Amino acid sequence: MYKKTGGGRIGELNLTYPFLKIIVEKELIQLKPFLGSSWKFTPEDVLSIEPTIILFTSGIKINHIKKGYENRIVFYTSNPNQLIETIQEIGFIPKAKPLK
Repeated sequence: MYKKTGGGRIGELNLTYPFLKIIVEKELIQLKPFLGSSWKFTPEDVLSIEPTIILFTSGIKINHIKKGYENRIVFYTSNPNQLIETIQEIGFIPKAKPLK
């Protein structure tokens, strides 16, 4: 299990550091805010995870097919490529197929 504190953007909701935590396990990625409900993704929910930059802030974007979740799910981190590598090393492999 891997945990990292940061910030993020969920749709139009912006969570600054240190109000969002990412928790990565082989079969689950969870974005947990300081208050409120978490966003949870299994490999079958995730199409891909890619580095992104939003307004000079770097992070990872979780491209997903999970119903009821905002399309834009970003976790802010200073080194997105390193976080993606850590996610892969843990064994979380996106398995979702694009919706038609």
